[in-house]
This record gives sequence, structure tokens and C-alpha cells, in this order.
Amino acid sequence: MATHLFCGSASASPAPQLTELEQAISQQRVHNQFRQAQLAELQQEEQRLAARQAALLGVREQLEPLLLQQWQQAWHQLELDMPFFLMTRQGDWQGVRQKLLAPDVPLVQRAASLLEQLQQEDDYGQQISRYRGGLPMAPDRQLAFVRVGRLAWCAQQLDAQRAWCWQAGQWQALPAAMAAALTPLTHEAKADWLALSQLPLTGPAGEASHE
Repeated sequence: MATHLFCGSASASPAPQLTELEQAISQQRVHNQFRQAQLAELQQEEQRLAARQAALLGVREQLEPLLLQQWQQAWHQLELDMPFFLMTRQGDWQGVRQKLLAPDVPLVQRAASLLEQLQQEDDYGQQISRYRGGLPMAPDRQLAFVRVGRLAWCAQQLDAQRAWCWQAGQWQALPAAMAAALTPLTHEAKADWLALSQLPLTGPAGEASHE
């Protein structure tokens, strides 16, 4: 009887230990499943990021040559345009080109520099500019210049006796009566449209500026 009780108690004792082991194994399985799910999610995110990077690379490969093409078109237009502020504008456009070709400048900044310069060129077409300067045909005289957008670009002697306007790529003298009519444009704060209507409009620009 004593032997039977002893054997029974000895055979029943491993049950709690087995239960704890099963629980530990079950918990480890749950933990492993959680880690596997995390790993799968990370792998999916890595794939999504790789796809985005490839898409961005494709956009960059398409946008970079497009920006350079736009620059070339703008430079060609500058060569055909009225040559006012020519050295300044050429310098500005060369600065834009350097940014477009700089690999360390973010693509967004490169595109912004091009857009800003295009906007500046558009602003030139809206401006009325007045200043004093000289021309080769009157090197010893101070002239009053006026530029109305890209419609007219003229220079007048301060005594209003002679005047020139930029036409067909060169400075051409105006008749005496028309030279006097230029005075409101060279001196008034706003454009005198009646005076402007009497002037020859600017033709295709040439290659050099005397501003």
C-alpha cells in the first residue's frame, strides 16, 4: 500500500512542470509569430520605399533634361530679345545654368531657380524703365532713355533735339518732330500712351546693348 501511494505521487508530480513547459512553448510560438509578422511588414515597407525611390528616380531622369531644355529655349529667346540689361540678364541665366548642372543642389531648388528667372523675364515686359546713359552715335552727350516693356526702347537728347529708338536690331534716328514728342515718355512717371502711339514699335533685337 505504501509502495502504491509513493508510486502514485511520483507519477503525478511531472504534470505541473509539463504544463509550464507547454505554456512557455506556446508563448514562444506567439512571440515568434509576432516577430515574423513584424519582419514581413518591414519587408513590405522596404519594397514600397524602393518603389517610391525608383519612381522618384524616374521623375528626376525626366525632369533634369526638361529643365535644361527650358533653359536653352530661354537663352535663345534672350539672344533674340531687346538687349536691355543684357550683361545682367546673361549673368543671371548663366547662374541658373550652373545650378541646373550642380548635382548637390536639390532638384526642387534647381527648378525654382529656373522659374524665378523666367518670372523675372516676364516682369521686364511689364516694366517702364527710365535711366541716363550714352550711345555710340552720341558719345559726348548724356541721353534720357525710356523702355516701355518690350514695346519701345528709345533714347532722347536732354534738349529733345534728337532721339533714337531700337528697331530691327539697331538704334535708328527719329525725325525731329517725333524726337520732341518723346519727352513725355522720358520724363513722366507714367507712360504717355499718346506719345507711345507715335513711336515706331521695337522690331527683332540685335546682339549688343549700349545700356
